[in-house]
Amino acid sequence: GCMASRDIGMYDTCLHGCVYCYARPSHAYLDLSPGLDFEQKIFTKPEAATVLRQELSKPGYRCSPITLGSNTDAWQPVERTLGITRQILEVLAEFRHPVNIITKSALVERDIDLLQDLARDNLADVIVSITTLDDELKRRFSEIAQLGSGLIIEDKDYSLAIHYRLAPQLGGAVTGFRNTDTQAS
Repeated sequence: GCMASRDIGMYDTCLHGCVYCYARPSHAYLDLSPGLDFEQKIFTKPEAATVLRQELSKPGYRCSPITLGSNTDAWQPVERTLGITRQILEVLAEFRHPVNIITKSALVERDIDLLQDLARDNLADVIVSITTLDDELKRRFSEIAQLGSGLIIEDKDYSLAIHYRLAPQLGGAVTGFRNTDTQAS
């Protein structure tokens, strides 16, 4: 996939509640604390798909990949009922527009049909952020986020390239990974 020069943030705060999240202090402009306010008071952009459609329809629009999830996760728990991210993916699929996705939520699987459609034309790049495979550490770092480890373990055939990123790197706290590289002797 291509590096994105654009980002859509449909959620201005994040209900995942990851203690290490770098986006927490970036929301001080909302006069909220980076602590509990950040993970309990969510601000949404319900018209995001409509605005995106208008932007993509402009005669002078120049196509460049768009990223979903670069600041806050696009598949937060509230996405299950609001569907804003799915609406955005529907617009991107309609316009055959490239998208890069970064998520730690297994909810991304809900939209696999749209991602597969985009992937057929090499227009979707999905990165699942993994902190650890240790269930106890997952609970300590994030009370709400369901790490996408099921996307690894179940080996589902989505006909879609799903990449994994170890982030954040927490030193000795990262467990459950093995070095599978082989070296020639």
